[in-house]
Amino acid sequence: MRIAGPIEMSIRSFRDLEAIAIPSNLSEGHQQGTKAYLHYVVIAIGSLAEADTQLEISNRLCLVQREEIAPVVEL
Repeated sequence: MRIAGPIEMSIRSFRDLEAIAIPSNLSEGHQQGTKAYLHYVVIAIGSLAEADTQLEISNRLCLVQREEIAPVVEL
């Protein structure tokens, strides 16, 4: 993956944060009990959608090739 310049760095940073936010939200919700867990699952799903969008933007800006992100997007 080629990364250069402030826009690319911002996108990469955001993707990295989302990758951390998804399991972190699930863990936090699990610690708080069933009702809270469902709330945190919804937040994690939103983070997953944001990460997917960032991968698509990266592809459209030619920062990554479709083949590079296909294994992640297909999850």
